[in-house]
Amino acid sequence: MRKQRADPLLQMKHVEEEFERIREAKKVAESKERAAVAQVMSSYSSLFPDDIKTPGNKRNRNDEEEKGNEKALDEKEPKLRRLERLRAERLARERGERERATVVLCKSMGLSSLVNETAASIEAASTVVDERRLPFNSAFNPELSSFAAERRNAHREEKQRRRYSYK
Repeated sequence: MRKQRADPLLQMKHVEEEFERIREAKKVAESKERAAVAQVMSSYSSLFPDDIKTPGNKRNRNDEEEKGNEKALDEKEPKLRRLERLRAERLARERGERERATVVLCKSMGLSSLVNETAASIEAASTVVDERRLPFNSAFNPELSSFAAERRNAHREEKQRRRYSYK
């Protein structure tokens, strides 16, 4: 037992688990803060212009010519897929940079209290009770299950409202 406690590999494993737990908690906190900042950004649209445009579909004159030539299309397809993947990665990176910049801007403008309030409201709305973990059976307690159903429906409506408000 003493040898097992003194084993450095076992201690390192505990340290790694602790760091992983801290990393996950930090990631969750950052995502909540970003969601709150996004809500603040949408309410102050004049302060935070949407300066990163997503590329649209542009038609080339060569599109019609390429439709007839399938061999050229087969050669260009992997290149186009790679280009689309790289573009998606770039847009995700830019979106993350913009979110981090707005967090800094909100804090510098004194909107951090507003961000904290919206983060708290988002966190309160995101806590949904899993019915499988409830200490009662819904067949025997229908009034409790109807209450849980109302909360679940309110949560779904909140998620849909948030999803459509960002678009």
